[in-house]
Amino acid sequence: MTWCKLHSQILDSRVFLNEGLLKVWIYCLCRANIGQAVVEMKTGRSITEVELAPGQFVFGRNQAAKKLGMSPSTVWKRINKLKMMGNVDIKSDSHYSIVSICNWSTYQSTPNGKEHQKEQASDNQVTTKEQPSDTGKIYKKDKSNIEEYILSDSEIEEIYNAYPRKVGRAEALRKIKKAGKTHSFEFLIGKVREYAKATSGKDKQYIPHPKTWFHQERFNDDPSEWRAEQKRDMEVWT
Repeated sequence: MTWCKLHSQILDSRVFLNEGLLKVWIYCLCRANIGQAVVEMKTGRSITEVELAPGQFVFGRNQAAKKLGMSPSTVWKRINKLKMMGNVDIKSDSHYSIVSICNWSTYQSTPNGKEHQKEQASDNQVTTKEQPSDTGKIYKKDKSNIEEYILSDSEIEEIYNAYPRKVGRAEALRKIKKAGKTHSFEFLIGKVREYAKATSGKDKQYIPHPKTWFHQERFNDDPSEWRAEQKRDMEVWT
């Protein structure tokens, strides 16, 4: 049985003034681990064990959206709003995102250490089994039964629209969908936006077609290389 504390001061907080934001905040508090936990995550073709500290949980906006009755984009905007307000921190890589409740130990600790430890073991067991469902994927030890993360149509469109060159749409969407089987939406959209920023002002004919960029997995490039390339091109043009 999981639990969290909800302090009365929340009535005077900025979060309380927005019912949608409050709902997402309570969701985060309820999803966070009370203690240490280890979950299995699918990373490409392998399984990786991810260690979670107290106050952390693996986040997937698609599953969160189903639980909260909101659109995935709305959930993501509100999660980022909580980050901006200092309530949470978000760390994303190519395969998953981890949300950390800021100052968790300050207001979620329990004065009864023994009771906490007893309940802790049970919570960790539940977390290990249930946490992966919040990533939009299912993880099982039998690898033949592992389901890959699938980007939604709206997420694929959003990534395509963020790319700085709009050509070969149909093939580009297929390449993005393929990339989404092993990389999270948050990772891909972040990389595309960073690439678009790095190539701002560049003649579009010198920017790869999106299908080529995703096929070559350029999203795994070091962003500093994009900026260096842009600088070299600008020097040539001028």
